[in-house]
Amino acid sequence: SVVSDEEFAAAETTEMAARRGKVVVTMRQARLALLHAGLLDLVGAVIAAIADGASRREAEISWEYATEVARNNTWVVNLAMALGIDDAQIDALFERALFL
Repeated sequence: SVVSDEEFAAAETTEMAARRGKVVVTMRQARLALLHAGLLDLVGAVIAAIADGASRREAEISWEYATEVARNNTWVVNLAMALGIDDAQIDALFERALFL
């Protein structure tokens, strides 16, 4: 049977979501990937600009003390949005980080 474009797109999206759930890098790898992308120096300002105090502290603690970073972590997605990074760019950063 022939797979429609919509079915292919849905399967691809499901596969990507499952794959994102498995991608984890060390904080060193994440910081190096951000450095290479010219984004590392922006992270502190983005975290400092989080209006909600509890959310800001959570992001600060995660940024400073986490040993690993999961691709699908909520604070990663929120940080990326604040940096103007879309899903494809986040994926590319994590792919690069895997080899650093």
